[in-house]
Amino acid sequence: MPDVMIQCPVEKATISTGLSTDTVQFESLPNCAVPLQCHVCGQVHFWRPRDAWVHGRERKRARLNGAASD
Repeated sequence: MPDVMIQCPVEKATISTGLSTDTVQFESLPNCAVPLQCHVCGQVHFWRPRDAWVHGRERKRARLNGAASD
């Protein structure tokens, strides 16, 4: 099953959240900040579902760039 991915805000690398669509239904994730220890830069990032995408699916750049409204 595909992983739920985010972008490291420091290195701009794509990283896995450790979740997959096998363990969660992506659309059902609550709108809350989830901490993640980044294996690329070593920092803890807080991500929300609006910042993430399912690996292999097109990202919504407007959401990644902060253009989405809540």
